[in-house]
Amino acid sequence: MQAVTVTWSEAARDTLGSWKDLRRGAPQNVMAGVTVAFVALPLNLALAMACGLPPAAGIVTGILAGVLAGMFGGAKLQISGPEVALAPLTYEIVSRHGVKGLMAATFFAGLCQLVFGALRLGRVVQAIPRPVVGGFLTAVGVLVLDAQLPRLLGLPADVRLISAVAPHDVLMRADWLSVVLGLAVIVCFVVLPRLHPRAPGALVGLAVVASAVALMQVSLPTVGSVAVEGLRVVLPAFGEVDLTALLPEAIALALLASIDTLMSAVSIDSVVKGPKHRADQELLAQGCANLVSSLVGGMPVAGAVVRSMAAVQAGATTRLASVSHAGALLLMLLVAAPLVARLPLAGLAGILVVVGVRLINVKDFVFIWKSSRFEALVFVVTAVSILVGDFVGGVATGLVVSLLHFAVQHSNLGVRALTVKAGIHATALVEIQGPIFFASHGQLEGLNGHDAAHPLLLDLRQVPTVDLTGADAVRGLLQQLSERSVRLALVANRPAVTAALVDVGVAELLAGGRIYPTVDEALAALQAQPAARPAPPSFQLTRDEQKNQAGAA
Repeated sequence: MQAVTVTWSEAARDTLGSWKDLRRGAPQNVMAGVTVAFVALPLNLALAMACGLPPAAGIVTGILAGVLAGMFGGAKLQISGPEVALAPLTYEIVSRHGVKGLMAATFFAGLCQLVFGALRLGRVVQAIPRPVVGGFLTAVGVLVLDAQLPRLLGLPADVRLISAVAPHDVLMRADWLSVVLGLAVIVCFVVLPRLHPRAPGALVGLAVVASAVALMQVSLPTVGSVAVEGLRVVLPAFGEVDLTALLPEAIALALLASIDTLMSAVSIDSVVKGPKHRADQELLAQGCANLVSSLVGGMPVAGAVVRSMAAVQAGATTRLASVSHAGALLLMLLVAAPLVARLPLAGLAGILVVVGVRLINVKDFVFIWKSSRFEALVFVVTAVSILVGDFVGGVATGLVVSLLHFAVQHSNLGVRALTVKAGIHATALVEIQGPIFFASHGQLEGLNGHDAAHPLLLDLRQVPTVDLTGADAVRGLLQQLSERSVRLALVANRPAVTAALVDVGVAELLAGGRIYPTVDEALAALQAQPAARPAPPSFQLTRDEQKNQAGAA
């Protein structure tokens, strides 16, 4: 599925029209929003705490994102909020720069997304190869499991990552009551939606384990206070953080949020009939949501595929579903805060463990492996690079390997030589097939030895693209042949290819001083061009001869 590209005025008119449709099917969309809120509440709480933030930050972020991105986004059925894919990088920023650093990073990420949208880079973000995206999501899933398994196992709060604990220590220090409660939530989260698609499995599971803890009167780590105290709009403390170190992470956050959002939007397009999403408008809306979130102490925002699919399955048809989801979250925050505070952390960890496992898409890897071993390698390289390094370096490594693979795949040019008649002259017609770029241009060198007795016509109609290196290589070849008095003509019918060749001065070396769109026109130009006379031989005088001539003078 491809995003729709329209003018900004058309997008504005369409968005205003979608607001007028909010009354259409209102009861159905309100119920869909409430259903999604039951899914979003435990996820928002779990993600906030996993990132080292107050639980209320996750709920406030979900409320703001639900209204802003829901009302102004280019994907009207998308539900936005805190997202699992952003959690590891968010936690990393909090660990390095503190909460103030996260607010600044979220602010700059929002600005970056506004720039992405204004420059219409939505399609570019979507062009990231599937193996790179799969490797990225797999790495996120592994990092989520690494961070949440200690909470599921009831390990002490100072144990942040399961990878930092020896296996025998895990068994000795685990709290088996926490394990049982977490597994109960996992069972509810996985099984109940299969029995009924609209069943809020996560919320039911949390309610069950919270009730069990209250009845048994045992002491376990819980969410704690979710009260929003002193909520006010204030600019991030830019002067109190290291902006030089923070900006690369903010850009990475913007890229990850954009990729995650557009992947979610494409997923919605695949199951919903009607107009497709507008990627650039969606990036602008997500940027605004991130900016506002940073001003009130919230979290980074992205389109959430789990919540969005839940909304679609619950019958959402308009933007009212996202707004209703935000309203339901606000009501829960105001009314049910005391109950939310008692939710055990092991239960929230169980939810994130399920989400983390689902991100590790084994079926997708098997499919890629069967299709292309090299692309499976890209998948693995991306995931491993993220796990041993960071997100920016890992994704960049995956992209570089993918580009190398692409270059190798398209490095072979198809070259077919024919002989045609142009008047009384026999003309060599050479057809080139495939892109002429940095990895393939060397195969043109075989034409350097062309016989000067016959004109040469290069047919590039089957060349889809030419980069600067390829265009320069074509000019260099024609320059060498021209110096040997070979009459030359060139055919190309793709505007981009013709423009690239003209820019480097190829036309000046051709018959008629131009590139022709058809073979017949090029042959006519060669016929009209007189045959070049061979240059008179030149003799190099020896030093003795030069001296004799000088003496005679």
